[in-house]
Amino acid sequence: MKRNEMAQPPPSATTMGGAYGTMSEQSSSKRHRSSASPSKCLHVRALPMYCTEHELTQLFGAFGRVDKILIMTNKQQAFVQMDSVMTATNVVNHFAVFPAVIRNKNIHVQYSNHQELSSSSSNQSNSGIPANSILMVSIENVQAPITLDNLVTVFKTYGSILRIVTF
Repeated sequence: MKRNEMAQPPPSATTMGGAYGTMSEQSSSKRHRSSASPSKCLHVRALPMYCTEHELTQLFGAFGRVDKILIMTNKQQAFVQMDSVMTATNVVNHFAVFPAVIRNKNIHVQYSNHQELSSSSSNQSNSGIPANSILMVSIENVQAPITLDNLVTVFKTYGSILRIVTF
C-alpha cells in the first residue's frame, strides 16, 4: 500500500453491524417504539434534572385530568397516565407541533407501550405496607381549624406518628 492510500475500514466498522444490527436497523427499531399505538399512558423523556410531579401535572393538566405519574429520576423519564385515550391523543398531537418545554428544556412526549400504569408500587414491601411512609397533605378551602390535635386524631389510626410539620 502506498503512503497516500488509506486502508478501508472493515465493513462491520462502517455499518455498526454484528450482534447489535446495523445503524439503520437500530434507528428503525427506535422509530417503531416511538410510534406505539395510542394509549392513555404517555412516555416522557429528556426531562430536566429533578423534574417534579407538580411540573408534569401543570404541563399535562392543561389537556385534561392526569391520573397517575411515575418519574424515573435516574433516567430522566416519566410515565404520565391521562384520564382517557382521547386526552392523551390531544397531548401527543399538540406536542408534535409545539414542543413541550419544562424549565427551558425541550422534552419528548410519545405514547407508551403500556395501556395504563399499574396501581401497585415497586416501593411496597411484601407485607403490603409502603416502604416510604411519608405523607404530605395540602388542604384548600379549609372548613375547620387545622390544629396538631386534629391532625393527630385523624392520622393516629394509621400508625405511630413520628413527626408533623405544618407551614
